[in-house]
Amino acid sequence: MQKYMRYLLTLITIIFSTSCNTIVTSHESQKVNLRSISETQVDSLKAIEQFLIEVAATDFHTHRQPDPVEFRNVRIGYIVKTGGEKQYMMCGEFLSTEDETEWISFLTIKTDPYEQWIGFQAEPFCKEPSAVWENVDDLSFSLKKKYDSLK
Repeated sequence: MQKYMRYLLTLITIIFSTSCNTIVTSHESQKVNLRSISETQVDSLKAIEQFLIEVAATDFHTHRQPDPVEFRNVRIGYIVKTGGEKQYMMCGEFLSTEDETEWISFLTIKTDPYEQWIGFQAEPFCKEPSAVWENVDDLSFSLKKKYDSLK
């Protein structure tokens, strides 16, 4: 069953990645030097948390499409990739200045250095049954604080 879920997740990723050229926004360093965080530092959950908050806030600030005004249900977890490597991610929702009534999903994945997905593209990963969610507090406040500091 777990093998089937991995194949399904891979298939979903391929379909989303190839079906729309606006799904993934992968960025090299912008206002912060994202490469300055070494792989040994990222080994700890706290470093991963800080990294994902930093890059998500920076991405939201840089692109502002749509511009978030509030965050909720922000959490960090991972999916175990083939070979046993953990793929860390941060999922949550935000309200935008364009529509302050609808919560929009987002996903920030630690890759090289990261990818951020917004809207329906993020939902399958954030609802993935094989995802392991870390026992940390809701990170909405931390993300909002970092985002606001970039304005």
